[in-house]
Amino acid sequence: MPPTLTPSPSETAAASDYTPPAELIGEGLADEVLADGVTDYAGISAEYQRAIDSFPLPLPEGFTFPTEYQGGPPSEPTQYEAGNGYITPYFLAQCAYGSAAITAHVGGDEDAATENLHLAIDVTYTEAFDMFVEDPSRGFVTGVLEPALDGNYGPLTSWSSGNCS
Repeated sequence: MPPTLTPSPSETAAASDYTPPAELIGEGLADEVLADGVTDYAGISAEYQRAIDSFPLPLPEGFTFPTEYQGGPPSEPTQYEAGNGYITPYFLAQCAYGSAAITAHVGGDEDAATENLHLAIDVTYTEAFDMFVEDPSRGFVTGVLEPALDGNYGPLTSWSSGNCS
């Protein structure tokens, strides 16, 4: 497991005050992935494997990435846009951090909830997220994660139920 890169919850009061670790910016694989264009299941699976092998953040306790991209190969030959395999673990991690934050909050462990929310914010600062997700206004952070840091878990719960299965 990679080392925890985020400050402890007691060191960071609010999302607006939070700065992600510099190590997250520029992981270096996105340009390589984008150069591929369109690929088949073997290519998308290779992207996925590279991304999970180099994922820059610790995962919540008990969470592991699925071993195969989207549960295994499709029954028919399929073409994929390059990058889908690479970004998938980042979306899965967002769901894991959100779920872990909600569970910790409901259980009264606000330090663990805050730590997982900070990790979810960290994902949005990665090269992968920047290259594959259109969110220049950082609406996911300001509309979903920051309210949870302020004690309003409604947007996060709603987002989680609509995006994470």
